[in-house]
Amino acid sequence: SESGEWIGSLQNFEGTNGYWINSLNEEDFDFTYNLTNLVFSRSASTTMYDSDIDEIKYNQSQKQAFYFMDLDDLGNKDIMHGDWILSYNNGILVGSRQWFGGIIDVPVMGDDGNEFTIGYCNEGDLPTFKVLTNSNGNLIDVISDYPGWSSNGLYMVNDIYEGNDAIPTALMVKSVYPNPFNPTTTIEFVNPYSQHIEISVYNMLGENIYTLFNDELQVGEYNMKWDASNQSSGVYFIKIISSNGVATQKVVLVK
Repeated sequence: SESGEWIGSLQNFEGTNGYWINSLNEEDFDFTYNLTNLVFSRSASTTMYDSDIDEIKYNQSQKQAFYFMDLDDLGNKDIMHGDWILSYNNGILVGSRQWFGGIIDVPVMGDDGNEFTIGYCNEGDLPTFKVLTNSNGNLIDVISDYPGWSSNGLYMVNDIYEGNDAIPTALMVKSVYPNPFNPTTTIEFVNPYSQHIEISVYNMLGENIYTLFNDELQVGEYNMKWDASNQSSGVYFIKIISSNGVATQKVVLVK
């Protein structure tokens, strides 16, 4: 809570679900709840959602932290209620939360040793945040001075602003979402020059198993989808190759 007011996405306790409470002070406190108000159906607690975008899926982890932020602080007219805040660790989607105004808690999952959380946050990692807009499908970088990740951490993110939208001078992968994925994922990358681009997928043995694109591209930002329906579960590497550099992103296919 902040100034005695409850903030965050949790509005009801749900039957069969567990909850943990992290007190920020060392004082004892009493906690009570009304059993008659328990919600026993997840669908009942999400009927307020009215979005053209389905739930952004990621894997739950036993280790997690929450970063609290308010998208109104960005002052961007393209951001509207129902948009999604996505959290990443080195390009891997590790959490998401739909925003309906005010301060919201954005989950950031950690690596708990399970194969489903490979690449998730470890102690001290600095996650990144993006807003996925329903209106045009754009991804907006959210920048602020916030602490690194720690399991069970609760962080208030103040003074957020949009990242620099200028085209960088190096070939780069901006994000891969979802990641882990099944069976499709989308690679968002930036091409700083008009040049020949090859986008290929490699397995752990360094073998080129599939080429997504091999042609000329103009300067700009692009999205490329990979459908891995015919591949087995495991770790793969997407390489974007040009005459001016190579950008590589690890992805995890989980079936």
